[in-house]
Amino acid sequence: MEVEDISDSSSSNSSSSSGSEGEQGGPNELVELRIKFLKNELAGNPNDFKNTMELIKSLKQMPDSKQEIRSLREKLSAAFALPITTWLSWINDEQGAASSEEDKKFVSSLYQRATADFSSVELWERWLLWEQQIFLDSESTDIGSLRRLFDSAIGKAGHHVRGGIKLWVSIIDFEKERLEDLSGQAKSQQETRIRSLYRRVLVLPLLEIDQVMEDYKQWEASLGDAKKECDFLPSHEAALRKVESRKKFEEVISDTVNEYGNADENQLENWLEYIEYENNKGTVAQAQSIYERTLCNYFTEVGIWKRYIAYIAEKFPNLPSTVLAVITRAVRNCPTVALWKQNLIFLEKAKASLDDINEVFQKSIQTYMSSEEYLEVFELYLDIRVRDFKKVLEGTDDEPKLKSLEDLRGIYQWSVEYFNLYSLTAQSTAIQIHWAKVEAYIVRSQETSDQLFEGLLKIQSKSLALWKEAIASQSFLGSYNVCRNLFKRACNIVAPEDFEELAQTWVSFERLYGSLDTWEESQKRIENRRAELKEVLKKQQEKERKENEASTKTKGTKRKAEPKEKPQKKKQRTDDPFAKKSYFDQLNERKMTVEGEQSGRPPLGPEKTRQYDPFVLHVGNLPEGVAEEAIKNIFQEFGVVLDVRLLFTSSGRFKGFAYVQFEKAEDAAKAIERETAASEDPSQAMMCGDSILKVQYALALRGGKKPTKFELAPLHEDVSTLFVVNLAFRATEEDIAEFFGQHAPVKEVRIVRDRATGRSRGFCYVDCYSNEDVQKLVNALNGQKFMNLKLQVQASKPPPGAAPTQRVKKVVDPVPKAAPTPATPAPADGEAPPKKRMMPRSVKTAGIVKK
Repeated sequence: MEVEDISDSSSSNSSSSSGSEGEQGGPNELVELRIKFLKNELAGNPNDFKNTMELIKSLKQMPDSKQEIRSLREKLSAAFALPITTWLSWINDEQGAASSEEDKKFVSSLYQRATADFSSVELWERWLLWEQQIFLDSESTDIGSLRRLFDSAIGKAGHHVRGGIKLWVSIIDFEKERLEDLSGQAKSQQETRIRSLYRRVLVLPLLEIDQVMEDYKQWEASLGDAKKECDFLPSHEAALRKVESRKKFEEVISDTVNEYGNADENQLENWLEYIEYENNKGTVAQAQSIYERTLCNYFTEVGIWKRYIAYIAEKFPNLPSTVLAVITRAVRNCPTVALWKQNLIFLEKAKASLDDINEVFQKSIQTYMSSEEYLEVFELYLDIRVRDFKKVLEGTDDEPKLKSLEDLRGIYQWSVEYFNLYSLTAQSTAIQIHWAKVEAYIVRSQETSDQLFEGLLKIQSKSLALWKEAIASQSFLGSYNVCRNLFKRACNIVAPEDFEELAQTWVSFERLYGSLDTWEESQKRIENRRAELKEVLKKQQEKERKENEASTKTKGTKRKAEPKEKPQKKKQRTDDPFAKKSYFDQLNERKMTVEGEQSGRPPLGPEKTRQYDPFVLHVGNLPEGVAEEAIKNIFQEFGVVLDVRLLFTSSGRFKGFAYVQFEKAEDAAKAIERETAASEDPSQAMMCGDSILKVQYALALRGGKKPTKFELAPLHEDVSTLFVVNLAFRATEEDIAEFFGQHAPVKEVRIVRDRATGRSRGFCYVDCYSNEDVQKLVNALNGQKFMNLKLQVQASKPPPGAAPTQRVKKVVDPVPKAAPTPATPAPADGEAPPKKRMMPRSVKTAGIVKK
C-alpha cells in the first residue's frame, strides 16, 4: 500500500522552527496555544479522532512529549482500529527513537498489533526488515523465530498481486546472505531452502515473477547448475497467464490512501469487480488477498466486511475460529448490530468461554442502536446462555446445575430491569415471556413460571397471546387445573374480538385433557360469556342509534350558544412576582424581544416592550459534549467571565446552547462586536470545534433587574475515587459499600440515578481515603462478579469542567444545573438508550473521503 505524505510534515517544521525559536529566545507560543485549544476540545469528546491526530502533530514540536503522544495513541487504539497511516506514523516515531531493548520490543509489538488489524504489504515488509536488522545486530544463532515470522508474512500478504513479490524477494535475499557464511551439509541445506522459496513464489500469479525467474536461473548458474531442469516450469507459465488476466483489474485500482487512511471512493466499484472475479476464478488464498487489500483501503465499508465473512464461513465451515478472527476485526472497524450478532454466534461456535462471550455482549450494548435492535442482541445472548445451561443439565452433579440456574435467572432479571429503566415495555415484556417459557419448558419450575406470567397478566390482561402462552406453559407442566383457571379468567377479560379464538382454544384443550364434566363446564361458560357479549353489543348499538336520531333532529335548529362571560383575571401584584426566581428560571418562562426591534412584526406595545441584558450572552450552535470550561476559554479574551450555564432538557439531553455571564457590560459588547464583524468577514467567526458559534444578547429580566450571580455548591473532585460500571440495578449504596469494604475502607458510595424515576443507571462512584486504596480495589475487584454481573472497576478520571455529581446551590432559588450525560443516558420515548459518542475515522473533512 502506498501512503500519501505519511511522514508528518510537522516533524520537519519543528526542526526548522526550533531554530527560529532559539533565536527569539522563547517557546513557540502559537504551538502552545494550539495544544491548549485542542486539549479543551478533547475534554468534551475524548474520542475525537481528527483532533487527537492534530494534537499529536502539535506535541511533536514540543520537547519531552514522547510519553504524552504515546498515551494519546494508545487511547485511540483502544477505542477503534487505527488506519494504516496512523500505525505507520506511530511506528516511524517509535522506531526512530528506539535505543534500548525495551524500546525495540515495543516497536515489534506495534508491528504485531498493526498487522493484526490490516494485512498490508508495506507493514509486513517494514516489520521483516526491522526484525532482520535486530537479528544481525544481536549476532544470535537462533533464527527459528525469524523464519516463523517469514512464514506468517508470506501467508498473510504473499499473494498480493502487486506488492507480494517484495516480501518474497526480501526473504530470499536474506537467506542468500546467510549462505555465504555456511559450508558443507549446512550450506547444502541452505541451498535447498532457497530453492524451495523460489519454487513457491514462481508458481504464484504475482507481477514481476518473470524477473524473479531470471534471478533464479542466475543463482542456479552460480552454483554450477546452469542446465538444471525446472520441473515446475509448466506451473510457472500458468502463473504468468493468470497475471495477464489480472492486469486489467490492477490497472484501474490503486492502493494509495490519504493521511487519514481513506482511498478514492470512485474506485470502489473496480475493487468489488476484482473481488467477484477472484471469488469465481481464483484460489481461496488469492480471494482472501484481494479482500484484505480492499479492506486496507475501505476499512469502514460494512458491506465488504459482510461479504468477506460470508466467504470465509463458506470456505471454512468447520473452522469457526478462522471466521471469528475476521469478525473480531470487522466490529472494531464497523460496530454494527449485524456484525455484533455474528460475533456472538461464532464465539459460541468456537466454544469460547462464557466470560469472553459476556465481554463481547457488554461491548455490543454500548453501541448506539434502536430499541428493536437492542432486543435482538439481548435475545441472542440469552439464547446462548440458555443453551449453555442445557449442557450443564446433562451432567450428574447438582451443584453446577444450581449455580448455572442462579446465574441464568440473574441475567434474565438484569435484562428485564435494563429495559424497564428506559420504559421500553414491549422489549421488557418479550424478555419476561421468554424467561417464563424457559422456566416452564427447560427448568420445569411451575412456581417461577406462574409468578412471571401472573406479573405480566396484571399489566397486559387483555392480551390473548399472553394468556395462550401462560396456558401452554402450564399445560406442558401437566397443571391442567391451573390451565382451566386461566381459561376462566381470560374468558371474562380478553377483548370481544378475541373471544371466539379463546373459546376454540379452550374447547380443543378440554377435548385432549378434560373429562365430560370439564368439557360441559367449558361449554356452559363459553355460551354464557357469548350471550353477555351479545347483550353488550346490542346495548351499544341501541345507544348509537339514539344518539344518531337526536343528532338528526337538532341539526340545523340548534341555537347558537350565548358566549360565556370570560372570568376576570386576577389583578396582578404591583411587586415583581418573579422576585424569588433565578435569572435563568425567568428566561425559561418568558419570551422577550428587544425594544424597537426591527423584526417585521407589529409592535408589542408599551407593556410588552422587552430588552436584552447587557451582561449576559446567549451562545448557540454548540457541539454535543462541549464542556463549560471550553466555552469559558473562548470568551475570556473579551473579559472576565463570571459563569457559564449549559442548558439541558428534562431527560438530560443537551439543547445546543448556553448562557455566558460577564462581569462588565463592555466586555459582553466586545463579543457582540466580533459576532457582527463575522457576518462580513467569516474569518472573524468564533469557533467551538467545527461549529461556528451564534452569539447574541440574552433576554433581560423584568424591570431591568440584574441577574443574580450563580454560586456553585462544592463539587466532587473525584480524588481517590473509583468509577464502577455494570452494576445490578437492585444494588444499593450499602450493598456496594459492604462488598468493596472487604478489600479497603470506603468513604462514600454515589449511585448515579435517573432524575425522573430515581432508578439506578447501572454505574456509581466509590470515594476512598487514598489513591493506594483505589489501586487496591481496582486490582481486587475489576472483572469480579457482584450480584451475578461482572464489574468494570477503574480509577475515576473526569474530564476538565465536568463532575458527575455537580449541582447548583440555591442562592435565589435557581434551577438545578443539569447533570452531565452519563455513559448510558436515558432515551427519548420509545427509543433505546444512546451510547458513548465516538467520532468516526471517516468523518468528512478536507482531504478525507467520507464512508
